[in-house]
Amino acid sequence: MEFIELEGQPIELQLVSNKRARLLSYVIKDSRVVATVPSTSSEEQAKEFILENSEDILNKINKKREHDNSPYQYINGEKFSYRGRQYALQIVEGNNHTNHVLLKGGHLFVYLPSEFTETEKKIAIRSYLDKFFQDSALKILNELTQYYSKLMEIPYKPIKIKNQRTRWGSCSNNGSINLNWRIIMAPNQVIAYVVIHELAHLKFADHSREYWALVAKHMPDYKRWKKWLVDNSEKLAI
Repeated sequence: MEFIELEGQPIELQLVSNKRARLLSYVIKDSRVVATVPSTSSEEQAKEFILENSEDILNKINKKREHDNSPYQYINGEKFSYRGRQYALQIVEGNNHTNHVLLKGGHLFVYLPSEFTETEKKIAIRSYLDKFFQDSALKILNELTQYYSKLMEIPYKPIKIKNQRTRWGSCSNNGSINLNWRIIMAPNQVIAYVVIHELAHLKFADHSREYWALVAKHMPDYKRWKKWLVDNSEKLAI
């Protein structure tokens, strides 16, 4: 997962190599910039191309976010879930804090440059929150997967954190695991259930009796957390 800073705001960037492409190009997907890179161009050239089009990209992201299904307005007092606990958003302007997002005392502080316009503020707040949650997910999900891999005696390849809307995890026959970063908003038990669920699939591809027995062995109350995820999945959004 990679971010590029556009006018002071971190935006997720995905570079896709395409030998058939003749020119550098980009599209906006779920507030991510997906850049197509022809074989005649380097990653550095692709990033420079994105920077040159930063104004247009931010305008498109803002318009897309105005019409998406996010339940948030990104204003002071709004509650965001992190590992099952609710944190109230607190916007601090004109502060040169090293970290743009900080969890402290039941609050989720977001630090913004004072020169941002109202439109830029909303884009920036969501971008900063996206990066904070994704970075946190990468760290915590890696730790959990490593822990349960040893416990379950199931090897795996380095996990990948994905930006998905409908799936919480997936795996392949070669031992790779993909996990949705939004799961970091759920309670710790739900996060653990998703990790165990995917690791168990590396041993049993289907949802057989043996598969669920393996899940239950390492999480006896998994049905409770599986139901929680079904009932609350729409709430895990930014």
